[in-house]
Amino acid sequence: MKIPMEFRKLARGFHQGIGEVASSVDDMVDIAVSLLEPEEYRPAAAYLAELIRRGPGDPELMTIWERASPDIYFSSGDDLYVVLKSLSSHLNGLVVGLS
Repeated sequence: MKIPMEFRKLARGFHQGIGEVASSVDDMVDIAVSLLEPEEYRPAAAYLAELIRRGPGDPELMTIWERASPDIYFSSGDDLYVVLKSLSSHLNGLVVGLS
């Protein structure tokens, strides 16, 4: 599954020091999503929806994340999955708002 540029952009929003400005996963998600332009919401949301639907195992999920070139990594697939679900939910809300 090819990683779209929009997802790579989201992943790069998770940078060293994000914990200094974000006190929760939702805050981190807000910061990452703020890097996208409105026309990038749909492709990012579609990729996340497909990724979550497929439900890859932890090793594959962690590899996908690493291939997106983030600045931080998660200690487990479960932690990463929580972040991806939150990103998906946030983006879906924004996509609905564009309609």
